[in-house]
Amino acid sequence: MTASYRIYSQDAFLTVGISSLLDSILSMNISFKDKKLNILLISNISLLNIAQFCHSLDHKKTYFVIGTAAAWDMINGTGIMKLEGFIDISKSLNELKYELYFMLKGGRAINTHPIQTEKIILSPCERFVLRYISSGMPAASIAKRLGLSVKTISSQKRSMMKKLNVSSNQQLLIKARMANY
Repeated sequence: MTASYRIYSQDAFLTVGISSLLDSILSMNISFKDKKLNILLISNISLLNIAQFCHSLDHKKTYFVIGTAAAWDMINGTGIMKLEGFIDISKSLNELKYELYFMLKGGRAINTHPIQTEKIILSPCERFVLRYISSGMPAASIAKRLGLSVKTISSQKRSMMKKLNVSSNQQLLIKARMANY
């Protein structure tokens, strides 16, 4: 039995590095689970186009994510992809090799990020405010247009950020776009 993999990435350097590690593990003549893995490599460089990149993938497939914790936080819980596991790329080379080996054997990588399978739901009011935020409108202008207080708009924004597990406006907009809001 042999495992095989297909890598989806926008970072050639990271692709070559991870491919080399996977090939060296597969060449060790160890019996692996007969499985084809779809590996999604996401570096910090890819974060700017992550929404477009993820929407271009086949959403019927299940993906194993290898990347930064920030990248994982951006795609986890969007509900647009089935995620199988995660390996943090910031680990040492030996730790990466061990986790890749474990992944090829058919297990899940040890990680601090649980896989979230349910889609995050924004309220209709949050989606309405998000639409204005995504157009670049400041909170004061949104409040004036909707006849609400700035405090209410800020509260809606904080609620969306908490639900989507993000900490900046840019992350909010990217993750909301990925979740088709």
